[in-house]
Amino acid sequence: MMTKKILVYVIFIYFSKEILFGIEYEELYQNLSSLYAPTKEDFHLIQSYLNKAPREYLKWLNTFYPECPRDELRYDLRARTIQLLPPKGPFDLSLQALFFTPPEEKERCVISFASWNQIPGYRENLLAMGDHLERVKFQGHFLYRLGGWPNIEGGSLRLVHVPYAFKVCMFKEAERLGYKKILWLDTSCVPLRNFDEIFQKIEKEGYFLLKGRDSCFKEKSSEKLRLSFGFTEEEHTSITPLFAAIIGLDLENPIGKELLDLWYKAAEDLDPYLSPRPEQNALAALAYKLQLLPSASFYDIFCTHQNPKIAPSHYFFLGYRGTQTLLKELLKE
Repeated sequence: MMTKKILVYVIFIYFSKEILFGIEYEELYQNLSSLYAPTKEDFHLIQSYLNKAPREYLKWLNTFYPECPRDELRYDLRARTIQLLPPKGPFDLSLQALFFTPPEEKERCVISFASWNQIPGYRENLLAMGDHLERVKFQGHFLYRLGGWPNIEGGSLRLVHVPYAFKVCMFKEAERLGYKKILWLDTSCVPLRNFDEIFQKIEKEGYFLLKGRDSCFKEKSSEKLRLSFGFTEEEHTSITPLFAAIIGLDLENPIGKELLDLWYKAAEDLDPYLSPRPEQNALAALAYKLQLLPSASFYDIFCTHQNPKIAPSHYFFLGYRGTQTLLKELLKE
């Protein structure tokens, strides 16, 4: 038994070094024991690849501020900080669920994900989300993952190399489990009041997309994305930017189902995700192709630390790190 453990460790170290010297994601997946039931050693190998492999394609995530001194704004560096394994404790890949309606009811769910990286706020906000949903009397289920990877049983581990693909993989996991109306919330989205109206829009339109704060899509996109979708320069400039901290899809509606499938296919192709805001820009490009208009704008539903006055239309507070004190004050109102 000891000899076998030593052999596994030696193999792991060998492949870890190989990854550092140029193995890319195709070889990574070939070296895993299983894509559908990965071991802890498999996840260590994946982690080594994500954090340390060259991953030359990540350069496309830093096309609009290559000299930016604020590293936290650089998506190419952010893509290297994801930590799928906890720093200590048991190896647990299980999906977590909180039920605010009977478990067998799968009409509505909220989904979210955070990694174990060292950036403050993500884990704390994720673990607090259930209390916020209960406070605003959300009716549905809350599915979330802290670390690991979504939809492993459905084969989505083969997208672990794709920057920010965890969002679309969480949607695919909820779909596989039989959920109908699915709402993604970033961990920064703190519910201020009940948001049943958003689910009503999802049911009516088949989707809920939020218009972003940027005025021009092209300025924060990339040539790699443009070419992958076959856009002309004019079309590239005409795309409406989206804010993907909140995304809603009705998988019983052909529009919502098609948008999810195309978004997942874009992640499989990789190139559509190679821009500074990977999943967000890919989704905006697909919405443009499908002629889908945003359901609302960012300022319609979000209160922020920059403008902390809650309007009647605000459903959420954008709770970035350092805003906890302000949030507590807003929740008292």
